[in-house]
Amino acid sequence: MVRAAGAVSPEAYAPGWISHECVLHGPYLVEAAVTDTRAEAVDLVYADGTRKRLWLVRVGRPINASFFLYELPRDRLVSKTELSELRILDGRGKRLSETPFPFILSPATGCSSLS
Repeated sequence: MVRAAGAVSPEAYAPGWISHECVLHGPYLVEAAVTDTRAEAVDLVYADGTRKRLWLVRVGRPINASFFLYELPRDRLVSKTELSELRILDGRGKRLSETPFPFILSPATGCSSLS
């Protein structure tokens, strides 16, 4: 059984040029803040089952939370391989929580600027 790992607040944004259909150029970033003090890492789980482990950066009082910021590779903006879930882990790799990734990252098929 997986216990809740405190508040997890995933965000996604593209600080470059974007349209309604896709990210035209520039990075596509994901980040999260985690309030569980046991959390030390996050696994980004992709739709194809592969994972990317990132170590969290801990900020003490008065913030008292952990954070990550990651630029998604362009090949991870396609629906078959896009980010689907965040798993919060303790220092031994034990899963503390799972959070579905709430954003659709897939670019439109006509977005040639992604190549």
